Amino acid sequence: MPRKLSGPHLAALDSLRDRCRLIIDFFAEEGGMGAESEELRSIVEKAFSERNLGRLRAVRDELRQWMTALPDHQLATLEQTLARRFGPELSREQKQREQKIRGVLERGEVRTETEYRLVLEYLEEIVENPTRHAEVEKLNDALAKYS
Repeated sequence: MPRKLSGPHLAALDSLRDRCRLIIDFFAEEGGMGAESEELRSIVEKAFSERNLGRLRAVRDELRQWMTALPDHQLATLEQTLARRFGPELSREQKQREQKIRGVLERGEVRTETEYRLVLEYLEEIVENPTRHAEVEKLNDALAKYS
């Protein structure tokens, strides 16, 4: 049974569904995603019909992680498309994460266990992207210095 949601939550639900659809379509067209795209569309539509905002957010977050594996030019194109259609959307958590990663890159060292885990998680997302090889090397060096 669909959940009862208020106006702002319904607007968020619509926006999330549309955002997820756009990202999935981009991956289907640019990334050669086949059956996976149909499966993801089905998950998005089911979450939408059930008015499951949490599930849609989880799908959006997973898609964001996939976006980090895109070549830089494709990522830039997708981010521009998203920004044009939906406006900028970097959550406070994402901004803080980016600032911490940038700090590690600038310092060339990891200072805390939390930073260590954050860098490891971030590396898992970008390691397969050949355009980010230099960044991967710098972050690996910073991890190696941590003790």
